[in-house]
Amino acid sequence: MKRYETLFIADPDLPEDTRTALFDRLRELITAGGGFIAAFDEWGLRKLAYIVKRKKRGYYALLDYCAAGKVVQELERVMRIDDRVIRFLTVVKDEDVNVDALREELERKAAQPEPEAELGEGAAKDAGDEESGVEDMDAEDDEEMEEEEN
Repeated sequence: MKRYETLFIADPDLPEDTRTALFDRLRELITAGGGFIAAFDEWGLRKLAYIVKRKKRGYYALLDYCAAGKVVQELERVMRIDDRVIRFLTVVKDEDVNVDALREELERKAAQPEPEAELGEGAAKDAGDEESGVEDMDAEDDEEMEEEEN
């Protein structure tokens, strides 16, 4: 079984429930064909590099999965027919994947706590101080640029 990554752009004007139904349908196609979904990442609404199907923006989503070639063909056929999908691109990430090993690895990663969660309160406050300093410097830079222009 191969591991694929499909990036697709959905119509930005879709209501959230319709968009969710589209995403569920695409995930269901993969699992019904015996595939395994490693990750589904919604990137959200973004500006397109150029106008596609009279749209300047699109709702991006990334689908990382393992499946047979027939499943990918069916997934792409459905996206090609569906007007709610503006564009899509599928690439092969890995030629030969052990799905069970991938599942174990993903479960192990999910069980590990995130590094930010391990920080104490003092460290979190210090990080906040640094961020506010950066914002102040940005404001100062903006003022300097305005003065230079005048």
